[in-house]
This record gives sequence, C-alpha cells and structure tokens, in this order.
Amino acid sequence: MTIKKGIIITLFFSVLFVVVSVLSNPKKTYATESCRSEPCCDPSVPGSGYYVGCGDGCKCEDELANEMGVCENIACPRCIPGDCPPGWDEGACGPGESNCYDKSFECTCGNAETVCKKYTGPSNTPPPTQPPTVTSPPTETPPPTSTPPPSPTPIQPTEIIEFPLPSPTVFSQKAKDPITRQDAQSWICLDTIPCATGGITCSGGDPQHRVRIANKEENKLVPNKETYIFECLETPQGYRCTTGNRALDQELIGADYLPDLSSTYGYQFIAYTDTQNQSILQSVPEQVIKSDSEGNIGPLEWESYTSIQVGRVMMSMQSLLDGEDIYGKQKTQKLGTFGDIEEEAETICVMIKWDPHGTIYNLADLKPISGVKVTLLRKDTTNVFAPVNSKDIFGGLENPMMTKEDGTYAFYVPNGTYKLILEKEGYEPFFNIASLDEKIRTAYPHTYDGGEIITNGRLELRNVAMRKITIIDTSLNFIKQLIQTVGNSLK
Repeated sequence: MTIKKGIIITLFFSVLFVVVSVLSNPKKTYATESCRSEPCCDPSVPGSGYYVGCGDGCKCEDELANEMGVCENIACPRCIPGDCPPGWDEGACGPGESNCYDKSFECTCGNAETVCKKYTGPSNTPPPTQPPTVTSPPTETPPPTSTPPPSPTPIQPTEIIEFPLPSPTVFSQKAKDPITRQDAQSWICLDTIPCATGGITCSGGDPQHRVRIANKEENKLVPNKETYIFECLETPQGYRCTTGNRALDQELIGADYLPDLSSTYGYQFIAYTDTQNQSILQSVPEQVIKSDSEGNIGPLEWESYTSIQVGRVMMSMQSLLDGEDIYGKQKTQKLGTFGDIEEEAETICVMIKWDPHGTIYNLADLKPISGVKVTLLRKDTTNVFAPVNSKDIFGGLENPMMTKEDGTYAFYVPNGTYKLILEKEGYEPFFNIASLDEKIRTAYPHTYDGGEIITNGRLELRNVAMRKITIIDTSLNFIKQLIQTVGNSLK
C-alpha cells in the first residue's frame, strides 16, 4: 500500500512539474482579461492588437503582450447608415409611395439603427413626361425582374398543427346575415406550405416568414367569385384575422384588430403576392383575386412577422350575399361549409408557428462557430432530462443538429423545460455570463447560461458562447482528475 501511494504521489509531482514548465513559456499562454489601461492595441499599427467587440476594446493574445504589445489585429465590423440586409434598399419609403414597406433595423453590433425599405411590387412613380416634339409613344419600361432569393440557411421544421375548421362566426362579426341568420360569408382554411421548410422556392422575401397558399383539392371554393385572403392569429380572446389593411378589415369582418396584434405580438404584415412576387392589393377591387371555374385559387404567397410565438392559419373568405345560388354551388363542390349546410367530410385546417433561433459564437472574436453539435434535452415528468425525439414533434425534428457557417441553430418545441448540450472538438461552452462585458452582451443578447430553458408560448432566443480549450485548461483538468484519483485511493 505504501509503495502504491508513493508511485501515485511521484506521478502527481511529475505531472505538476511538466505543467509548471509549460506555464512558464509565454509563447503558449493565453490571457482572457482585457488589456491594461495603457492599451497594447493601436488601431493604426497593424499587428498591435485585436478587437473583441464593437468599439475600441481589445484583448491580448499572449500573457505578456501587455508589455510586448504584440497581438493580432482583427477589425470589428461596424454598423453604418444604409447597411441594409439582403433584399432591402437604403432609406425610407417616399410619401404616397405604394408597394413599399420600410422598417428600422438594429445593427448587428447594437450601436446604431438604420432605416431600410423593400418593394413588394412595381413602384407607383409616374414615368417621365415625353417632350412635345416626340410623336411616337414612349418605350414601355419592362417590368422589374424578380431577383431570386439567396439559398436559405436550413432551419428546423415549423410546428404544424391540424384542427377542425371552426364556425365562420369565429373569424368574422359579419359571418351571419343579421336578419335571416344564414351564412353571409364562406370561410375556408387554405393549404399552407412554409417557404423555408416545404421543399419549395418562393418568389422573394424572407423564406422563414413567408408561406405559399392555395385551396386544398378536397376543399373547393365557390367558382368564379371574388376571394379575400386573411391571416388569422390564435389569441386568448379567439382568432384575430386581418388582410393587412385596417379599413378593409373593418369593412369585411366588422373589426380592426391590427393595432392590438401589433402591440401584443409585434405583428407586421409584409407582403401578399403572386408567385412572381408581384404585389396584390386587396383594397383595390380590380386586384382582388377570383376563384376559377373549378373553385380553385392559388398558388399565392403571404409574408408576415411576429416578435412573439403565436399560431396562425391562412383563410379565404367569399361573400354569400349576392343573390346567387351559392348554397347549391357549395354543396355540389363538396365544400367544407357551415351552419345550415353541413357536409359529412370534415374540413381540416393547418396552423403553423415559426421557429426560435440562436447563434453559437466564439468568445475570443465574436465570430459564429460552424460544426457545433447541438443536442436538445427535455425534462420529463420525473424531472429527468432526455434528448427530444423526432417522433415527439409534429413535422419532425433534427436532434442533434450541426451548426452551419452562420453558427445558427433552431428548434421548435412545445411548451416545456429544456436544456442544450453543445459539443465541438477543441471547444467548450462558456456559461459564466456575468463576466461578459457590455460589448459582448450587446452583440449577443440572451447568452445561454447552461441552465433550464422554459418555453411558454414565446420565442426563446438563446445565443451560446464557446471558447477554445487551451493547454492550461487541459492540464488543470488532468490535475483535478489526478487529485481526485489520489484522494479516492487514500480512502
């Protein structure tokens, strides 16, 4: 027993000697503290330092770099006015400019905002007046060519929920004739395919918040009839529907829900277009679509955004108060109708919810990290965390998933309590978020602390910091394990 203890103690001090020798070599040591008050980083001198965030802060690569002034110089990307995302143009929409939508974007580094605009169709700017000497008609300007969207970063499937079609009075205050009490409107839920996950390429916009819609083959509409498209959000007060136009909503359904949807859910209507990305304005009678002779509409595209996770369903609405034999037409079309006209086949609607997201970044330079294996765990009824299986989520779930070049991951999951496991060779997650400086917290808000993530009907953003494992970390971990082994053997 004495010989065994002697061998272990000798081994321990041998390893300790090697570690101390390594630590004494400044070329292999790395510091994580910020530079001293006298900065070692001079932006005007290449190779004098490297930036760690927005602004002029710097960190040193070598432990002795504060005295030596030798660091790698990496400029932090700064936010400048007019630095708009892909697909957006600089500046705000002009007064009275139609088919134009603008919004303020917070820059990546969080130190500025810029206003950008997007055209959802041809601009209404009048063509230049031709000189009076010109007798021939002006050359017609060709319509703008739709720029194909960049290939979207693969994301996880949105949650898709199927449910029976409710009564039309759930969607509209004008769904019933106040005198006859018969149906005044026909509401049919549409086939809805998310552009980012449905295996399709939509005509423009943000594929993560755009869907392609059409009627289902088994649910025909009244043929040759004006048809309005609504997006209906599921709220605690019931379904709240909108065309994206307040005045039109008031006219068609007797309610204006847009202000409340905007303030409560951050709702923004972005675009309603055909498959060539040409805008359709439902407030203009000539642009309201009509079902064909077979009772079909689409495909069409709809884009909207909410800052809070909420279910939404796409609906078509047709008026039944025009003197036609609508009821007979509906019945022969085997339409999922309501009220006095019941059909045996139940109409099934599809509700979608958009994914939460996060970015895994390198603590040293704040750049995204690719190739990180992210595993999602869920707490069960016995308070044990276990990986979420694909069969547990409607529409499937890739778990674990690997981050791409942009470092993003995305899981949509039902309400519950979750944890993330992050793995990449040579890296480890950094959970001491209290030590992160303000610049890092601004660039990456809501950094994950390694604890439980509780989802309850809201988007749960969790950025994740990781850092490279150095030889110091490896040596210290080895010493800890060795001490633990020695302690256990002496018991």
